[in-house]
Amino acid sequence: MSVHAPLNFRDLGGLPTVEGGRVRPGAIYRSATPVFLDPDQAQTFRETTGIRIRIDLRGRREIAETSERDRLTDGLRIMHLPFGRSSLRPIHPDPSVRLAEHYADMLVVSAPTIITAVRHAVDARENPLLVHCTAGKDRTGVVVAVLLAALGVHPRNVVEDYARTREHLVAIRNQTRVLPAWEKRIASLPEEAHTAEPATMEHFLTLVQERHGGVATWLAARGFGADDLKALKATLVE
Repeated sequence: MSVHAPLNFRDLGGLPTVEGGRVRPGAIYRSATPVFLDPDQAQTFRETTGIRIRIDLRGRREIAETSERDRLTDGLRIMHLPFGRSSLRPIHPDPSVRLAEHYADMLVVSAPTIITAVRHAVDARENPLLVHCTAGKDRTGVVVAVLLAALGVHPRNVVEDYARTREHLVAIRNQTRVLPAWEKRIASLPEEAHTAEPATMEHFLTLVQERHGGVATWLAARGFGADDLKALKATLVE
């Protein structure tokens, strides 16, 4: 994108599906928080992407701490869908596995949030939409992984998209230092919270398969059935 965009921004369009299609370009975007855009940048970004709905996965405290900075609001429908509390538990010696276990916990404690986010993608009238949290890595990573898997995107491409966040981690960390409260919390997190390794997403997808029978089965068990899945693909796959 030629205009100034939030860190960790990308269009999910073009990712191939196992059935021979591809995710429709210009329909679903992901990013880190857009609160660091100035008013002109926010306006240009909105006009260039055409986004209509913004799915904000941050918690209430994160939103409150940046409300005066946030300029990506005009003309958008903003859905605040905070995740439930799911703590990183230092059990497994491999940090990538620990983070994947954390993501698997999110499917349990934040299932309604994830389902709601996916449902918004079904209605073409609401697209393009932007999904973000603070870094655009963990909560956004789980929602996007579920969405892409539901669309039939090959697991290796889901992993590759997740791992692209590694390119932005240093810049994201430097950006958050502007906000002392954020910096203090981020500095207290374990090492895996500052990574986005392919092995993490690979293990997460394996856990979804082992514990829930795959993403489609997980969705169906929570009311997002075959007809919903068909509508989702009709909207987002070409």
